[in-house]
Amino acid sequence: MYEEYTVKYHMGPYPERPSKPAKPANMLDVNELKAYTEEVEKYNIEIAKYNDIISKRREKENELDKKFKQHLAEDNKKYYGFSDEICDMIYSKAYDDGHASGLHEIASIYEELSDFVNNILKLSKK
Repeated sequence: MYEEYTVKYHMGPYPERPSKPAKPANMLDVNELKAYTEEVEKYNIEIAKYNDIISKRREKENELDKKFKQHLAEDNKKYYGFSDEICDMIYSKAYDDGHASGLHEIASIYEELSDFVNNILKLSKK
């Protein structure tokens, strides 16, 4: 249901980080040092590509998080008539409590908190 808000859905699985080459056992051996230098140069290119991919993933993740939050808030505004501030507070608590378990958990907690807040607001108007 919420897969369209995940980076994996849009960009595939998380990439594997390149490994730094091990230093040669004999730093005085010219051939070993030359091979190590070439490996370091390849590593630097690979890590730059990796960092670029990670940066793009983070940007996409931030964009999707914002859309997910807006999706939940729009439903709350329609159903309960909550303000942006109330929706933000509910989302913050739901995110803190549920993000480790995924978007479904955030949405579930968000619904529970929304009902709870709505009931409190109803009681305060009596």
